[in-house]
Amino acid sequence: MSYSNSRIQQFKNCPLSYYFKYEVGLNKVKDDKDDHHLVYGKAMHEALKLIYTGDSLEKAIQIFKENYSVQLDPEDMAKTQANGVTILENYVKHYTNDFKRFEIISVEEEEEMGYAEEEDFKLVLDLVVKLKDSGEYYGLDHKVVGGRNAYLSFEFWTQFSPNSQITKYTSHIFKKYGSCSGFYINAIGVGYRSRQYKGEPAGFWYKLERQMFNRNREQLKIEEKDTAYWISMIEKSKAENFYGMNTNSCKWCVYRQLCDPGWRWPEDRELIENMSYYKLKEKK
Repeated sequence: MSYSNSRIQQFKNCPLSYYFKYEVGLNKVKDDKDDHHLVYGKAMHEALKLIYTGDSLEKAIQIFKENYSVQLDPEDMAKTQANGVTILENYVKHYTNDFKRFEIISVEEEEEMGYAEEEDFKLVLDLVVKLKDSGEYYGLDHKVVGGRNAYLSFEFWTQFSPNSQITKYTSHIFKKYGSCSGFYINAIGVGYRSRQYKGEPAGFWYKLERQMFNRNREQLKIEEKDTAYWISMIEKSKAENFYGMNTNSCKWCVYRQLCDPGWRWPEDRELIENMSYYKLKEKK
């Protein structure tokens, strides 16, 4: 089995949710209100992917609309389809110099690397670029955020240092290209004001901001050892066929409807399948 940062992070959040998602392969039958932010973010990612692969803004908007055709949370006045189009139009204007300064090396390509004693650790970097004038390599990851994080304040940025995902991505760029001069978080804050606040008008607003983060070689080594530790913990759970439950992560967990009554797989398979809320992922 190939490991990835997503797999490991799921286990860190809650070993039992990791089991349901990756070992059993249980997924929701369809998206609902709880998936609203995730679906919106994915739609923006698909649009930005086209922009950075050289496609037209018009095609990027079309893809965004196709991936976000239904607003799953009607009460969210910020993350609407119309507002998404506005963001994309202004994003291209705001970062127009990117296409002059950067050579695009890769865009959301799934890659493998030898990492943490695993031969094929999987990664998907949103963007790897090279400065045309200096030849320096940089990574970039898109983050579409709402709520209080939409303001992109200090509290938002502190989550990226330390941050396992960015450290792994930086390590991959170092290994593949020989250097990594920094890793950017490309943040898009999306908000809505019901009334005027501190001189700012009511209604939809957005904020575009980037910050760069660096990792030294010692940090890269520590992250690799830490990753090997978490992989060993997953393997231990598999060997013992026991996955603990972290109730601090239950509030937004997709598997809450299973854990609340204490259902387990495969003991309660019939009960779970009768819910018609989950489906088994088809194995390739």
